[in-house]
Amino acid sequence: SNAQQMIVKYEYDKQRTVVDSSRVTGMYFLSIDQEKSFFFSEAEYISDSIVHHAKENGKRPDFKSLPDDLLESFITKHRNEKSITFYSNGFMENEFEYTEIPDFKWEITKETKNILGYKTIMAIGTYAGRDYKAYFTDEIPIAEGPYKFFGLPGLILEIGDTENLHHFIVKGLELAKTQKTVDLTKTKFVKTTRRKYFEL
Repeated sequence: SNAQQMIVKYEYDKQRTVVDSSRVTGMYFLSIDQEKSFFFSEAEYISDSIVHHAKENGKRPDFKSLPDDLLESFITKHRNEKSITFYSNGFMENEFEYTEIPDFKWEITKETKNILGYKTIMAIGTYAGRDYKAYFTDEIPIAEGPYKFFGLPGLILEIGDTENLHHFIVKGLELAKTQKTVDLTKTKFVKTTRRKYFEL
């Protein structure tokens, strides 16, 4: 309904580095409303709350104790425009934002599996030079997913690249009247392009 947000919680795990094959994990939220979504880390949500609470009590927050955001970013998606806006969150001298309209070239297969009680269908797509396998459910007919991924005829519950460097899987879904979010207004983002951002 209009008064509720769908909150999807994902576990993200990735290979630590190109040379270190150990894995690191983090939890992320996807907050969905009628036309757009906001994707951010649970670590950032917790950090935002800790910093706010410290300031309310006149204390200086201990930034070293705050949890890490593995992706160091926030993502907003506007489904009608098929666009993504990326906001960096790496505590650099400047933080950046860029907007892109990705072409995932999804190919829906006949392979299915059950995730959290939902029947999902596998789709294959590409993004930024990597091949991905996504499992979406048309039982939740929202063309959304974690991070930058969207555009399938249902919510993506699991997605990972074929080299197993990056992987997202759903851990829970809820409808909530109070939206989970973080405050982006406290940061001044420098507008750029995706290409220039990675060069920087």
